[in-house]
Amino acid sequence: MHPIRIYLAREALIALAEARGSRPACAAFKRGSHVRRSSARRRVEGDLPVTKKLLAALALALVPLGAAEAMDVATFLARADAVRKKGMLAMMSSDYKALRQEILTHSRTLRAERLAAGRAGRRPAYCPPPRTGLGTDEILAAFRSIPAAQRPRTDVKDALRALLARKYPCRG
Repeated sequence: MHPIRIYLAREALIALAEARGSRPACAAFKRGSHVRRSSARRRVEGDLPVTKKLLAALALALVPLGAAEAMDVATFLARADAVRKKGMLAMMSSDYKALRQEILTHSRTLRAERLAAGRAGRRPAYCPPPRTGLGTDEILAAFRSIPAAQRPRTDVKDALRALLARKYPCRG
């Protein structure tokens, strides 16, 4: 491997360790232990140091891609229909796991929003009983009840919120 790449990889690991508030475990990863200095460490006038660039690149790489872009109802239903066609093999499908994770993530987010609204003295969007659950068929039926023209513009989270508000309205 080229020495500059080794140096950059080492700097990235150091920056990651420092960002997490820990120290590098190996002496080879301590600053100044690398004898050969490369031009990659030099600063260009008005440019960020390479370590800050690497730290920014690592931070962007660590951000989950699914959180950056919300799935719309039309995409969710298309993927769900494709998974259903697989029959028993659907349980091992990566699409099934992704769809399940999408619902779980948004359910947790909506629950946190509901609890935060209650603590802040605002009326929550829905008021479920202590033990509840939504079935797959119930979720898909609610998503299919959204008009086809609105599905591409409706996020799964918003559709799930509407379902929960219909099923568990807040009284009074």
